Amino acid sequence: ALGASGAISGLLGAYLMLYPRRRLNICWFLFLIPLCFTTTALFFLLFWFATQVIYGYLRFGGIAFFAHVGGFIAGIALIYLLKRRSIETFYYFLKPYDLYTTKGLGSIAKTLLSILLIAVLIGSTYSTANATRSANVYIIDVNVCNQDICFRDQAAYTPLGDEAISPSIDLPRIAFNRLLWSGVIKNDIAPPSTLVPIDFRGNVVARDYGIRIFMQIVGRGVYDERGVLINFTGSIVTDVINVNIWGIASRGNRIYIDRVDLKSQDVAKNVGEFIVRPFALVSSFITLSSIFVVVFKDRDITEEEFLGPPIYTPWI
Repeated sequence: ALGASGAISGLLGAYLMLYPRRRLNICWFLFLIPLCFTTTALFFLLFWFATQVIYGYLRFGGIAFFAHVGGFIAGIALIYLLKRRSIETFYYFLKPYDLYTTKGLGSIAKTLLSILLIAVLIGSTYSTANATRSANVYIIDVNVCNQDICFRDQAAYTPLGDEAISPSIDLPRIAFNRLLWSGVIKNDIAPPSTLVPIDFRGNVVARDYGIRIFMQIVGRGVYDERGVLINFTGSIVTDVINVNIWGIASRGNRIYIDRVDLKSQDVAKNVGEFIVRPFALVSSFITLSSIFVVVFKDRDITEEEFLGPPIYTPWI
């Protein structure tokens, strides 16, 4: 787990094991209207973790959701090693309320959490077995000039699954996405290492937006032996996409990009073997450790707490 969000997710995983039935007062904003409710940490964090796993497998938000998943799992696995046992003297005074005192996660919650962890384990095992297929990641320099004003940015592209991370600057992103969506960036029948003319014109459905836009791409390019465009010089005419604050996309004005220069380089021929596989193995080990902790050690970790009467989620 990389970044602040992954580290915070680790704290959430540890908190789940320590204080699963701690009451939380939660407020979410819906169109600036606060919606507040009270629930247990176990219910909320199980729901949150499930959304991260689902969104990660649906490939929403790049790697961010799996960073959250990895941090959460690491927190569960590590808290068992880091926890220091202590005796709280005030437990003695709560004896009359043992009806509302509990330890562990509960059988249903433990089952649900284990299922989610197994789903993550399947993914990391698949990554380990198919690590070498992750090779051939291209870093693409995109230089765009329009009316003597030039912008430069980079993109990443892998032929496996025809997936890409687009540039962040507007004009390079527009140019790169049109080359990607039109299929120009990957051509399996083009002769390798040969300068070929490129002339595409038509209406294409924009990925992730589901609307049809016009684009015309004219220029010359060179493809490598894998059919990936490694050099391109030309111009692009296309409709832009407008996205409002609610995330609704619509077709905007048509623009003309005077000159687009693209250069691609395969920078990760061995990334699958030397990076993906070792990290996937570590991920599998940590996930297995977290499953062991959840199934067998939850009662050793969970701090005993006085809850009061059950609220909203008595099954956990």
